[in-house]
Amino acid sequence: REGITISAIADGSVLDGFEPQEIYSFFGNALDNAIEAERAIGCKEQRLISVDVHREGLMGVVSIENTCPAEPPFTDGLPQCQKPNAGLEHGFGARSMRQTVEHHAGTLTFTWMDGVFYVNALIPLERP
Repeated sequence: REGITISAIADGSVLDGFEPQEIYSFFGNALDNAIEAERAIGCKEQRLISVDVHREGLMGVVSIENTCPAEPPFTDGLPQCQKPNAGLEHGFGARSMRQTVEHHAGTLTFTWMDGVFYVNALIPLERP
């Protein structure tokens, strides 16, 4: 309906240690933000979101990328909500995502480069 192309390749076993609500919250926040960014792109052929969940050795990797022409503002490594009511009704998603990944002893980074916004999580699959 929005003219957004989404590609997803996911090894669900990477998320075996996560509670269902953690998965819904993490991906819901990430995809809501990506879809909102894509809606702002006038050319529907440039509206792209990519999701990749896979294993690399003893690590689980979650990568989400979307087209984003302008770099969003960041504070403490987190993208900042630019909606008028940020802090009241919006702006908690990235923090929630980070808390979820850190709860599983992982790291989460948000970056922007050359018109693409990246969300990358590294999660140990085997903990001592």
